Amino acid sequence: MKRPAAWAIAAAVGAAVGLAVVLGGIGPLTRPDVARPACNQLPSRTEVVAALADHPDLTTQIEAAGDGVHVTSTTPCADQPDRALVTITYRTSSERAKVDHILTTEDGFGVPAELVKD
Repeated sequence: MKRPAAWAIAAAVGAAVGLAVVLGGIGPLTRPDVARPACNQLPSRTEVVAALADHPDLTTQIEAAGDGVHVTSTTPCADQPDRALVTITYRTSSERAKVDHILTTEDGFGVPAELVKD
């Protein structure tokens, strides 16, 4: 095999491996890292709204983690609009880390909560 052809093959293999590594590295960033309970196991929307109303200090503390952090009640299951959970949106990894710290050191809302990058 001539030297230029060997370099071309090596470059193509290197590019393919590099692309696989990059795409493999992106995959975990786009998948949720926590599991949400099944829709039929979520509390009612009324329970979630009441949990937020019962924990205004926790909501305030979480939202103080950054300008991009917001706490809301959402209904994630289109076929079960009466089921809900607390959704905490954030923009940066720093905000996510602060929210994680709050949720692991405080008592929580008493209903499922999910973090979603905005």
